[in-house]
Amino acid sequence: MQNPSMENTETSAPGIAEADWRRAHPLSPITRVWLVLAVMIWTIGNDLSDILRNNDGNWLAALREFKFFGWQLGLWTLPLIVAAGLSIFLAYCYWGWFFTRFAVTSTAVHLKIGGLFKKHRVADLRKIQSVDINRPLLARLLGLSEVQVDVADGTETALKIQFLKKDAADQFRSAVLARVREEREGLAPVHSPQHQVAPQRQTEGQPQAAPQPQVEIHAQNEIQPQPAPDDTQLVQSYLEAEDEKAARDAEPVELYRLSTGRLIGSILLNPKLWLYFVPLLLILIGSIMTAAELGSILLTNLAIIFAVVTTVWAQFNGSYNMRILYDREGLKIRRGMTNTLTQAVPTGRVQAIQITQPFTWRFFGWYTVTMNVAGYGMALSENEQTRSTLIVAATADELAAVLPYIITERGGTMADCRRLTHVLAHRDPQGDFEPAPRASRIFDPLSFRRNGVEVGENFLLIRRGVIIHKLTVLPHGCVQSTLVRSGPWQQRRNLANLTLHSVAGPVTPIAKNIDVHRAHGLAARY
Repeated sequence: MQNPSMENTETSAPGIAEADWRRAHPLSPITRVWLVLAVMIWTIGNDLSDILRNNDGNWLAALREFKFFGWQLGLWTLPLIVAAGLSIFLAYCYWGWFFTRFAVTSTAVHLKIGGLFKKHRVADLRKIQSVDINRPLLARLLGLSEVQVDVADGTETALKIQFLKKDAADQFRSAVLARVREEREGLAPVHSPQHQVAPQRQTEGQPQAAPQPQVEIHAQNEIQPQPAPDDTQLVQSYLEAEDEKAARDAEPVELYRLSTGRLIGSILLNPKLWLYFVPLLLILIGSIMTAAELGSILLTNLAIIFAVVTTVWAQFNGSYNMRILYDREGLKIRRGMTNTLTQAVPTGRVQAIQITQPFTWRFFGWYTVTMNVAGYGMALSENEQTRSTLIVAATADELAAVLPYIITERGGTMADCRRLTHVLAHRDPQGDFEPAPRASRIFDPLSFRRNGVEVGENFLLIRRGVIIHKLTVLPHGCVQSTLVRSGPWQQRRNLANLTLHSVAGPVTPIAKNIDVHRAHGLAARY
């Protein structure tokens, strides 16, 4: 079933002039395939260097002895093969670039792909959730940016434009978001099969035209003039327009900034890293005591070392210089070291959040918040996992500054925000919190005193964990279905697990080992 917000078709877009279509930057194909080119050049260069050393630095003799898949090549054959192969490879890359074009209209963003097998993708402005800008390492060095347009159906169908100049990408993002606002606020032209009315806008520096009488079309096809607005209405409209322009041009307010020192500290104090680091440390200590060679030990445990290095680098690179800003467009997150990401958070589409605090962070009062966002899906790529992280190693004050923008979108208040940190931090938060029954201690001997649920006016809170404190916040209106599951041992103790299904994402709302009657009661509520 095709989602209406993103369509694939092979027909040309009606009403779009040929001059309105644009192509990506000419260096885009090189940016996408640079790793393949680097491997090819390195392979050929490595073979040539070995042959060159065997021939005492004689380049002519090295070229004569070079073999290509076992074939002996002549003096000029190798350069010709390399040039031909590179030309064919670049022609293939630029073939796709030449037939990839995009355009922005008053109703949608269009993207054409392919020369032989054509695709025409359309993202309706009314369904666009965010426009993010991603800048991988090589693209940053070339001054390029990738634009990703997210719609309401998932990451697999997100519209990506690779790559534009940085200024062009920023202008494209601003233009699309401006048209999205106009479409949602009713400022865009109204298209009708019978008539079309476009609002007149005043150009800055030009005198305002006299107001024209408006007409109203009735069912009996009578056209009756409406009185023109008086001077008071004109002044009020002018002031509202000035306020709107001032809000649009205002500098964004910084709500949160992650320092490099705090980021490094949060990574080193992450218990997940210790799961890799402690076994490696024990192996190194044992090898030193047995006088084994360090090189062979490191080679034997190369997989563990690689896992530690990649885990640390992914966390550091994904959260480096992380900032959360707020402006008229909403929340923005900027982060990344080699790959920078400018992400707009669609607060109205956040379906669930989870506040996490490992025991190693409690002394510093740090929290991390992840979120399920409609349209992000369950992509396992590093970039998509990074986009689902709202805030990293934040203090309670920083949580209080950011979370209201999420909570209030679901009908919550500042009191709800304060309640979240209170429930997470206190062992007995009292109020409406319902702790897990004592019968659950056989399943959760350490954490059963902290586990429990709280049903608020707008949210369901699920608290779990003693080593790692976790608080899942799920708006009542975001629950799509429920599942009550009870195993044989749970049935003997009248316990059950309640799973609440929302959109796909890293947050899984599940209340484990609660009273079976309470589980069925909550399931019936939704």
